[in-house]
Amino acid sequence: MVNQLYFLISVYLVGAFFSILLFKNLKPGVRYFVTPLLGVSFLSFSVGCLIVFHVPIQLVSVFVVLLILWILLYYHSYYRAVGEEKSILSDFKGYWPSKEFISSLFLFSIIATFFVFWGKSSPGSDSTQFEGIGRFLANGGTLKDQPPYLAFLLNGRLLVVGAMHCLNRLYGGYSLYALNPTILIWSLGFFTLLFRDLMGDLPRERKFILIGLFFLAMFLCKNFFTQIFLIHSNAFAMIYFSLAIICLYSFSKSGNKSWLTLGSFLMGTATLIRIDMLIFSLLYFVLFANIVNSDQSALKKSWATFFLISFPWRLFTLYYTPFDVFYVNASHIILLLIANIGLAVFSFVAQKKTFHLFRNLPLLFTVGILALISLTPLFRPENLKLAWEVFIKYRLLGQDWFFLFTASLLMLFTTFKVKEKDSNITIFAYSTWLYILLLILMVSMYNYAEKDHSAGRILNHIVPLVVFWVFLSCSHVIGESKREFQKI
Repeated sequence: MVNQLYFLISVYLVGAFFSILLFKNLKPGVRYFVTPLLGVSFLSFSVGCLIVFHVPIQLVSVFVVLLILWILLYYHSYYRAVGEEKSILSDFKGYWPSKEFISSLFLFSIIATFFVFWGKSSPGSDSTQFEGIGRFLANGGTLKDQPPYLAFLLNGRLLVVGAMHCLNRLYGGYSLYALNPTILIWSLGFFTLLFRDLMGDLPRERKFILIGLFFLAMFLCKNFFTQIFLIHSNAFAMIYFSLAIICLYSFSKSGNKSWLTLGSFLMGTATLIRIDMLIFSLLYFVLFANIVNSDQSALKKSWATFFLISFPWRLFTLYYTPFDVFYVNASHIILLLIANIGLAVFSFVAQKKTFHLFRNLPLLFTVGILALISLTPLFRPENLKLAWEVFIKYRLLGQDWFFLFTASLLMLFTTFKVKEKDSNITIFAYSTWLYILLLILMVSMYNYAEKDHSAGRILNHIVPLVVFWVFLSCSHVIGESKREFQKI
C-alpha cells in the first residue's frame, strides 16, 4: 500500500517541477490544482519516449527522460526568451517550497492516503488489459518482443493509463486502484475552484450555497461518481477534455493567453489517453476560432502545443498498425491526422483571409455534421437505425443519461436568454451538442452493434461540462454576469 502512495506523491512532485516552467501567468491556486495532471502527462510522455526507442522501462530511465524534457523546456522558456530577466531561481523561491505549495501537497497526500488504504476501485474486464500491458513493460518488455494484439494495445490501452500501471508496478504496487479516485476527487476540487471564479456575481450567502450545490451535483452525478471507482481511461479523458473546454471559456473572460496554452496541452494529452479524442480535438479548435479573434500568434502557439504532444506518438503507432486490424486501423489514424492538419491549415488561412468565416466556424461545423448525418441513410441506411438504437434510445434516453440529457435540452433552449448576460456561454452549448452529434456520426459510420458500445462510455467525457453549464447559467440568471474576472 505504501508503495502506491509513494507513486502518487511522485506524480504530484513531477507535475510541480514542470509547472514552475509552464503557465507562469496563471495564479498559484490554478497551478497547484493542475499540478497532478501535469505529472500524469509528463510521466506518460517519458514512458512513451522509452517505448519509441525500445528502451526497457525503469524508474531511472523514466526520470532521465523527465530531466531531459525539463531542460529542453527550461531552455525554451528562459534561455531563449526575449526580454526575460528573471532567473529560474526566482520562480523556485516563489513557488516551492512556499506555504501554498506545502498546503497543496499535504492536501493531495491526504486524499491519496485515504484511497490507498481504502482501496475500493473496481477492475473491469478492460482493466486487465491496461494492467497487463503495464506489467509487461515493467518487467522489461519492449516492442521488439512483439506482444500479441500490438496495434490494439498501442492505440487503445497503453498511454496514459497503461503507463501509469507500469510506473506503479515499478514502485512495487500491484494494482493501480488509488490513482483514478485521487485524480478525480482532486479534479472535482479544480472544477469547483473554476466555477467559483467564473460564476456570476451573487450575494455571499447565495454564492456559497451555489458552490456547495455544484460540488454535490458533480460528485453525486452517477456518470461522474461511477468513474471515480473504475480502473479505466474514460475518467482521465473526461477530466482532460472537459478542462480543456473550460480553459477556452476562462480565456474568453480573462484574456489570459496561458489558458489557451493550458487548454491545448490538456487536449493534446487527451488524444494520448484515447485515440477517439483526435475526433473531438476538432471540436476544441473549432470553438477556439470563435474566441481567439485575429490573434495569429495565439492560434499558432496553441496548434503547435497540440501537435507537439499528440502527433509524434500517433505517427509512431501508425508504423505498427495494419489496415485490417481490430479497433482502430491505419486508415482511421491517417484520416484523423489529416482532419486535424486540414482544420489547422483552414484556420490559419481563414483567420488571415476570411475573418468572418473564421469567426463562424462553430456554426459551419455544426451544419456540416448535421449534413453528414442526414446523408448517412443514402450510403448506410442500416447504420442510422443502429445509431438510434445503441446511442440515442439506450444511452441518451436511457436511465443513466436521462437527467443530464433533459438538462442539456432545457439549457439549450435557454442559452439565447443567458447569452444576453454572458455572450461566451455558448461555448458550453456548442461543446456539448457538437460532441453528441459527432458521437451519433461515429456510431452511424462505424458498424459495431454490440450492447457494450463504447459510445456510452465516451459520452461520459462531457458530464462535467453539462453540470458546469447548468450551474454557470443559473448563476447568471440569479446574479450578474462577470464581464471580466480576476486574473486566474
